[in-house]
Amino acid sequence: MIDQWTSFLFTAGVPRPPETNPDLRAQALDLLDSPGRLRASWAGVMRRLEEEGYEAGEFALVCRVHLNLLDNCAALLEVLEGLSDQLPTPSEKRRSAAVEVQSQQEAIRPLYEFATRKPRPLDLLKLRAAEGKHAGEPAVEVSELIRRIQAGEVEL
Repeated sequence: MIDQWTSFLFTAGVPRPPETNPDLRAQALDLLDSPGRLRASWAGVMRRLEEEGYEAGEFALVCRVHLNLLDNCAALLEVLEGLSDQLPTPSEKRRSAAVEVQSQQEAIRPLYEFATRKPRPLDLLKLRAAEGKHAGEPAVEVSELIRRIQAGEVEL
């Protein structure tokens, strides 16, 4: 039962360790390691975002895939919690995995919402004011813009 569901967690470039044991308990323990693999995969996405950038639609798709994987992982962790009597796994590790999944969801969801947000209508008065204020300034690198957004220096 869990094997069918865990397959969802390994279909989008999140590799399953080669030494995975087909035993159900081993699969459950493997599931507990999934949040770490998903975090590592997301770190790669963020590196690419800072180094090369993404087109907004492409980034939204990557965010959606990660959120779907995290949703699946959260659902499987709930199932695993319900099976804790029949399938003993470390309770602290189950709680830690659930917290990790929620933390990642909370970090990715605002980025997804930003990438899918419809732009506001163009305000010509603000555009002219910004052009007058920033004319002649050099362009900002993507990584610097991300830093400014995270620091709250840029109003979105």
